[in-house]
Amino acid sequence: MLQVRGVILGGVREEIITFLCCYNASCRYDQNGQMVRLCHGFLVRAPQHARSSSDRVNIFTVEMVNIIKRSQAYAKKVCNSINMYHKVSRSKFIVLIKQNAIMKIDPSYLNFCANSLFVTANMVGKLVVNNPRNKGNEEIDRWIHDFIGNHKGWISQRLTEGVINSMIAGSCEEGLFGQVKKVFMMMTNLRRGNKVACWDIESFARKCNECMVDKPLAMHYQTSVNDILNSWDEKSRQFILEI
Repeated sequence: MLQVRGVILGGVREEIITFLCCYNASCRYDQNGQMVRLCHGFLVRAPQHARSSSDRVNIFTVEMVNIIKRSQAYAKKVCNSINMYHKVSRSKFIVLIKQNAIMKIDPSYLNFCANSLFVTANMVGKLVVNNPRNKGNEEIDRWIHDFIGNHKGWISQRLTEGVINSMIAGSCEEGLFGQVKKVFMMMTNLRRGNKVACWDIESFARKCNECMVDKPLAMHYQTSVNDILNSWDEKSRQFILEI
């Protein structure tokens, strides 16, 4: 897990931070039973005078990563990167340098991103407990382990969505969820044989599209919704084609 440790602060004057502040980025992993901490970059906070919680603070990050296709693709599209030659290990690595900005409240809020993992954990427990095939005399631990083993990819996606949603989701994603809920309610009633109606279909579709403009997370959620809708029966799919 990535951790930001240690602070080097230049100085503070009249409640306005006037100098740079540097944090080192490290991670821990198990190496043959021994916990090892590696420092693979650092973060520099620029001079700032943020007062309200929504004020922006400029930062830039410097991170070292191995030269692999995924890292090179990320460096090419997202970051300003350069190649450096490590004289000690005689190996090449990429130094990723990126300018960014965060709100003043972000460091306090993002400390609790781990709480978003409870949503997926509770969902897995509910799916297992409410499974009609699960008999009352069965061991629940075995059912949970079997479920996780058979659906690792799906669970990993839900965990990732929860963390990313807690970090970058905003009003656009919230608005899209309201529209998606309406679609699911209509589709559920159709499958039950009931009649449904939605007034002003063009405005409904336009509002959904507005929530996805320049919002990759909202686009991802909409893609997932489309995949689910395409798996429904012919009657439901015909309804989607009509709207």
